[in-house]
Amino acid sequence: MREIARAAREAHRRSVDFSSPCHDTAGKPPNREAVLEWFRTQEVKRAVGLDEDNKPVDWFHGLITRSEAEQTLAQQPEGSFLVRLSERVWGYAISYRAARCKHYLVDASDGYRLLGAGQIAHQTLADLINYHKKVPITESGGELLNTPCVPAQTPVI
Repeated sequence: MREIARAAREAHRRSVDFSSPCHDTAGKPPNREAVLEWFRTQEVKRAVGLDEDNKPVDWFHGLITRSEAEQTLAQQPEGSFLVRLSERVWGYAISYRAARCKHYLVDASDGYRLLGAGQIAHQTLADLINYHKKVPITESGGELLNTPCVPAQTPVI
């Protein structure tokens, strides 16, 4: 399984060019308003989190807190996930339901990549999500993004 995951990562790494950054924002977002402004000015024009009809995709929850994500996922089966705007990085957080909730930060400053050593960049957030439907987020945890958790109401974006 590890060799398959490594081969998939390497094939993906060779197929994508990320020579220019997505935005020139540095550091941590100062507040929720800055996160929303960044999303509206930088990400919406790339249709991040939106389908072809400009409606939020079923896994995108917009600007919700970590606690709200955990409450939402608590009622879902293991393997469920949602994506939310992060207040810790200029990017996103994938909240994943296992025996306990796990949260993975996605840096959007140079492609879309999970924070951590050896993570590959993806051209779009949807590409990253689709990739981790087949390749576990971590080798040790085996987290596959199986079931999107659909928001109960339209996300705040």
